[in-house]
Amino acid sequence: MSDDAMIVGAANGVARRLHHVWITESHVLLGILEGPPVPGRRALEAAGLSVDAVEAELMTGQFAGPGHLEDEGMVKLGPAQSLLARAQGVAIARGLADVRAEHVLIALIWHEAGTATLDLLSRCGVTTEAIRDALVGVGVSIPALPLPEAVEVQYGPEVFGPADRFDEVFRHLGQVVGHRFNWSWNLTPDDRFVVHGEEAADLPGIVIGLLGTDVVEVDGTARRTMLIDSRHPHAARHVED
Repeated sequence: MSDDAMIVGAANGVARRLHHVWITESHVLLGILEGPPVPGRRALEAAGLSVDAVEAELMTGQFAGPGHLEDEGMVKLGPAQSLLARAQGVAIARGLADVRAEHVLIALIWHEAGTATLDLLSRCGVTTEAIRDALVGVGVSIPALPLPEAVEVQYGPEVFGPADRFDEVFRHLGQVVGHRFNWSWNLTPDDRFVVHGEEAADLPGIVIGLLGTDVVEVDGTARRTMLIDSRHPHAARHVED
């Protein structure tokens, strides 16, 4: 089996074990950590990332993607596709046919990775600089480019509502919020949706205005500071603030 097939297979196994429908970048990271002691895994461990830490974050649902996988369900390679495609580009640039774990890590930390991946690393106490240095430490040749910087973004409460109203909410948020703010969504095992985003987007006010207070629950304890790549289109606003 090729290296890239083993990476996808390991991530698939992680998602299935945790009953997650979608393979995300976080599942790929955990699959590498649980795999053979290749340079990519050794670099992650040297940087301070552990199986227990990543799995604990995945179990919160924030980094898992929407939906709950039934025992006979099919895992989908959705959110991780972009990362694996970039990793393939790294491998091809080095004259290699197969993607290796270290190529995945290079593609991850030198890209506008997005709030979720940067935040997961931060919550595990690991920086992209630590991963870069660890890659060098295990003998991996890295790009001669500076790593992107991350800026902090304040996220507001999580907003819950009935899953059968989510399509309506999703369309409305797409029109009202669009791409002006960072926000994300998920579906919970108890047939509810949850949306979470920047404080300034006022998702609670928007969703309550659409569905009413009777069916909407707001969890104010979910407020937290997230990380976003400084090259993200929204980052300039937070740097100015």
